[in-house]
Amino acid sequence: MKKTIILVLTILFLCGCEAKYNIKIYEDKINEEILIYEKTAILDKYDDEDKVLFEDELSYWELDLDYYNKEKYSDNNNTGYKYKSYFTHDEYEQLTALNRCYAEFNYQQEPTIKIKTSKDFLCLNEYEELKDFEITIETDYKVINSNADKVDGNKLIWKINKNNHKNKPILLELEKHPEKKKLGIKEILIIILFFSLIFINLTVLKKDKKK
Repeated sequence: MKKTIILVLTILFLCGCEAKYNIKIYEDKINEEILIYEKTAILDKYDDEDKVLFEDELSYWELDLDYYNKEKYSDNNNTGYKYKSYFTHDEYEQLTALNRCYAEFNYQQEPTIKIKTSKDFLCLNEYEELKDFEITIETDYKVINSNADKVDGNKLIWKINKNNHKNKPILLELEKHPEKKKLGIKEILIIILFFSLIFINLTVLKKDKKK
């Protein structure tokens, strides 16, 4: 399986495309998603021979991708491929693609969940064509501590580039149990309204019985 992850990353770097690595950490499993894409405007300029070579490269390196689900990916500006897989928490430390890009990668489960890597993001040293790499970790656990560049709701985002990759460790600590969602004002008002209607209906029924 580790060989498979290396092959996926090799596709990413051979094509010279942009990359995003997304992880979703839940109580029962971890979802891994790798997006490999190029600007649609650039791909449209490829001649037929270049497109065939691009597809051949992907096909060659996908020979052992037996546990990744592959599908075409596109949005308003980009075209490429999406690779998805699922791990248990026990499998994740050995199988994560981050093992390829950091000399040290540690995933701890007790007493809290921790992700800790070495400083240098090696993949930007090894592959000149790769200019930017974005890592997003989404979780339903409460975040105790992190060094993410950006937090967007329950998503933590690290942006790695040629200028900062020498000192770009991933540090993250999560509370062991998923964070309980707090009721918002809207939800509280709906609950109050619901019980108020029940109370009114019961009151009306009592009055009708007395009559």
